[in-house]
Amino acid sequence: MIMASYNHQHEFHLFNKVDEQKLYNSARNIEVAAWLLAQRKDNNNQALILSDSVAGEQRNISYQRIIGKMIATQDNLAKVVSRQRGRVIKAVVLQVASMAFLPI
Repeated sequence: MIMASYNHQHEFHLFNKVDEQKLYNSARNIEVAAWLLAQRKDNNNQALILSDSVAGEQRNISYQRIIGKMIATQDNLAKVVSRQRGRVIKAVVLQVASMAFLPI
């Protein structure tokens, strides 16, 4: 799911494109997966996967911290990619405007 948001690429170069909507959707999917891990129960009302801690133990939120970092990374990359397109347009306009002047 996360690799699909990067078009299944392992390396990125200057002209590689990433879709910000895929990154955003991936972050939301991670949130859903985290919720499902915490909420799913079997027929005996036991957690299918222990994502926090066993009853009676001190609460272990290390999984939540890791998942939160993954969500934040996807969200931040989505914001950067969406802003990058505006920067490219701005850079082209500035280059065209500066070409009106002769070099000294």
